[in-house]
Amino acid sequence: MPIQIPQLVFGLACPRALPGQIADLGAVQAGDIVSRSLDTAAGANPGLFVVEGATVGVGCKLPTAASDITNLTLGVLCLEAMKMPRAGSPIYAQKDVVPVMRRGRVWVYTVADPASVAPDTTPFIVHSGADAGKVGSTAGTGTVATAFPAAAGNAKIVLVDATIGAALIEISMP
Repeated sequence: MPIQIPQLVFGLACPRALPGQIADLGAVQAGDIVSRSLDTAAGANPGLFVVEGATVGVGCKLPTAASDITNLTLGVLCLEAMKMPRAGSPIYAQKDVVPVMRRGRVWVYTVADPASVAPDTTPFIVHSGADAGKVGSTAGTGTVATAFPAAAGNAKIVLVDATIGAALIEISMP
């Protein structure tokens, strides 16, 4: 009979994941994730940047203008395991209470042009069209995006996986 040995060493490398999935769950502290009501009428998926909604401190929405990003950036919508995708619809509907990460490492959607996303760069946040809330590291081709504002805190692209259209970012917002 073979001897079973428990695993004593664990890797710290982040596995490839779904957009909105938290990468370092053990490191999350009080205040790192806040709850907000989603104001976007069409709903939204986890892994997208959101900004303050109509009522600051209560709601959140996908960015629709450069001024949203420079003045109102809130964080990234996190994935909730209990939420299941609805056929042809975003996971979160309007008025759903959603978790928004403000500090930590989380997977986000990237723009369709993977060359515009590079590790160790400041993310650009798209604020126009179907890609609103997605991340790139430059404005990209045909993409209307604004750099993550230094006044809002720090953000850095850590790892990019173009095959799944996602990047791991680290954010730290007050």
